Amino acid sequence: MEAILSKTAVRGRFGISAKTSFFSGVIVFFILVIASLILLRFQSGMMNRIIDGNIRGMEKTLQAHGERQHTQGRKAIEANAEMLSKIAATALYNFDRVGLEWIMTSYIKMDEIQAVQVLDHKGVPFFAIWKLPDIRTGPTLPEALTSDNPKKFVFDSHYEKQFMGKLTVYYNNTGIDAQVAKSRQEALTAIAAFREIIDSQMNQAVGRQFVGIFCVVAILVLAVVICLRIFAIRPIERIIRGVNEEVSQFNSVSRQISSASTELAGGVDRQAVSLSDVMTLLEDMVRRAQASITCSEQLNRMGEEAGQVVSQVNSAWAALARFMEDIEEAGQHTSEIIERIESIAFQTRLLSLNAAVEATRAQKAGAGFAVVADEVRRFSERSAEAARMTKQRVDETRRVVQTGKDLMEKHNTAFGQVAENFASMKKLVADITLANRTQGNSIERINRAVLEADTVTHQNSDNARISASTSVQINGQARQLELFINDLSALVGNGVKNSVSEN
Repeated sequence: MEAILSKTAVRGRFGISAKTSFFSGVIVFFILVIASLILLRFQSGMMNRIIDGNIRGMEKTLQAHGERQHTQGRKAIEANAEMLSKIAATALYNFDRVGLEWIMTSYIKMDEIQAVQVLDHKGVPFFAIWKLPDIRTGPTLPEALTSDNPKKFVFDSHYEKQFMGKLTVYYNNTGIDAQVAKSRQEALTAIAAFREIIDSQMNQAVGRQFVGIFCVVAILVLAVVICLRIFAIRPIERIIRGVNEEVSQFNSVSRQISSASTELAGGVDRQAVSLSDVMTLLEDMVRRAQASITCSEQLNRMGEEAGQVVSQVNSAWAALARFMEDIEEAGQHTSEIIERIESIAFQTRLLSLNAAVEATRAQKAGAGFAVVADEVRRFSERSAEAARMTKQRVDETRRVVQTGKDLMEKHNTAFGQVAENFASMKKLVADITLANRTQGNSIERINRAVLEADTVTHQNSDNARISASTSVQINGQARQLELFINDLSALVGNGVKNSVSEN
């Protein structure tokens, strides 16, 4: 097995630089070829654009030259037509149609001249000559010739300032157009020859460039092989050894992290269960605190209502006490009145006794008066008895009123203590309500804190599971990295083989 690994390492040591150089050379070759083709295409396109620009410039020059020739030819025809108008005036004056025909025959042989029409001063046709294509003469021109050729010059013919008629010359630019076309064809022929020369030189340049590219690639491949052998393989071997050691340590650390993450996940789960129980207890405490707050508020309202009732009872007892005092005071006044009645009854009885004594003394004359005195005595006795009984009743009433007054004072004192106790109880109930609310708020804050802690605990649990899973993945990646390092070691010819962990 070691011999096979050694042979593989030797093949890798001597093969990686050659393979890398070969593929790098092929890539560089194709890149240079593509770049050369692009450059040649760019140069060819540039040359074509230059040639096309020259062609367009030549065409513009030929067009301008043709326009100048057209202008010059038109001016020459116009000058000749003006001269012919003078000759025609002489012929019209002399009525020399033969001489005019001889002169016009020489003139119409010009390429640009198509026809000439001469009219006398009355507008009657005098002479006409045209080419169709041979030269013909007659009094008038064919109608088709005049309608198809709009280019013409019309001049008045004067002989010694006398109007003799009109001369009309019809012309075209056939000759000038032929010269311009000939010049353009010659220029295009020269440009085509120049293009063939350029294409031949470009093909030769392409061949030389491909030969140069091949030489450059060969030199580059050789240089890459040497540089890789000197500057790459040995440093890569050192790096592989260092990375191998680091991967071993990393693998050990990843296993430790995985174990710690698993334990952390278990602890976080147990903490989550404990927090769930605490949350249940806190929710029960919150419900009990809310019930206590509700009872305290109801007790506070009942205390307020009882305080109001006690206050009303105190007011009623105070009114009753004032009423009893009024009764006692009325009893005193009644006793005084009864005493006065008793005094009056006593005095009346004394008067009746005196009257009876006086009636006895008077004997018969005072018999009627004695009867009256006796009735007055009996009335005074009944009045005294009634006053005595009334006084007894009033005294009993006063005693009862005094007893009621004493009882009322005791009740007032007791109700005052009850009112004070109710006030104290009300303050105590308010304090209990405030304490219950404060306790409820504190429990709610504790509940929220526990909820947040529970959320954080679940997040920590999830993070711990993720960390454990990540640690497992890292461990697997570390083992995979060890395999890659072994492959790289074999590729660069490193004899040290890393042992892959089985954990």
